[in-house]
Amino acid sequence: APSGMWNQPSHSPFRRFAAAQVEGPSAGASPAGSNEPTALRDALADAGIVLVVDDEPAIVESLTKIFRREGLGVLAAADGSAGLDLLRKHRVGVLLTDLMMPNTSGMDLLRAAKTIAPETEVVLMTAYGTVETAVDAMEAGGYDFVTKPLKRAHVVRIAKNALEKQSLLVENRSLKAQLAEKRRRAISGTSLAWRRTMDIVQQAAPS
Repeated sequence: APSGMWNQPSHSPFRRFAAAQVEGPSAGASPAGSNEPTALRDALADAGIVLVVDDEPAIVESLTKIFRREGLGVLAAADGSAGLDLLRKHRVGVLLTDLMMPNTSGMDLLRAAKTIAPETEVVLMTAYGTVETAVDAMEAGGYDFVTKPLKRAHVVRIAKNALEKQSLLVENRSLKAQLAEKRRRAISGTSLAWRRTMDIVQQAAPS
């Protein structure tokens, strides 16, 4: 459920002001983090995709613009069911979801992510009145939570930190798999060499 700040008609001046508060600087301003080395931004983008899920279109639109300005890949969904579908189809680095949504909630998405995409980091968005629920979600495996009204720089920082963690986990798992494969090959090679040695010894032994 969105906070009162966002519960306004899409055409109202207050709603446009609220969206601007999330988005931060105007389109002509340089986004926060724009001075980061290009390699770092590319590494973050390669680490995965940010999936934004919220039943408030203005929040989804604002966050999509923010992350794209940071050079990140973004997917967006207007409800939990659509978000779950995208989570199944794409490699998602960070799932940024509203906690209180009808039908499929943020908690439902968190549980689903831990089952079908365990490497995905989940960040919950919540109104002030549901902080305790967000903490419960973190205990269930969520990475962090942000409160509404959202602060642009804070959301970007948390998303990038979560992407970095996700990237390290993926890299660590890949390195472990490579090490296991090398050990398997070494053992296999040693066994083959040992068998050949024994064959030679048996052939050279007096009958």
